[in-house]
Amino acid sequence: MDADTLLALGLFAQHFLVGVLLTVAFIAFYALATPHKEIRLIREGNSAAAIGLVGAVFGFILPLNLVFAVTSDLVIAVGWGIVALIAQILAHLGACLAMPGLSKDIAAGKISAGIVQAGVGVVTGMISTAALTP
Repeated sequence: MDADTLLALGLFAQHFLVGVLLTVAFIAFYALATPHKEIRLIREGNSAAAIGLVGAVFGFILPLNLVFAVTSDLVIAVGWGIVALIAQILAHLGACLAMPGLSKDIAAGKISAGIVQAGVGVVTGMISTAALTP
């Protein structure tokens, strides 16, 4: 392998690792911010919780994907990852204010509530990504 290929592989590995760590951190913080116990519910087979969490993770990853595409600076990527995390948590809290029974419905396994939570996460991620695009 030539030096350029090794450099590219090193940058890939760094970005991949930071992306995984940010995603794990997001899931941990997001699970703490939601009134229902997402991870426990998913382990118990609650599809609504799984759908909602996956949508939020997807929404979190969208702006991170753009940041990784336009910069090799991992400090900048981490900073925007934190912004995306905050945006997702605020969006979920806003959804819970707009729909007071959302968390209870997810805990009860209502798929429609999980879809709403997922939709809020994806839309928030799309808006965040668009806001990052000049």
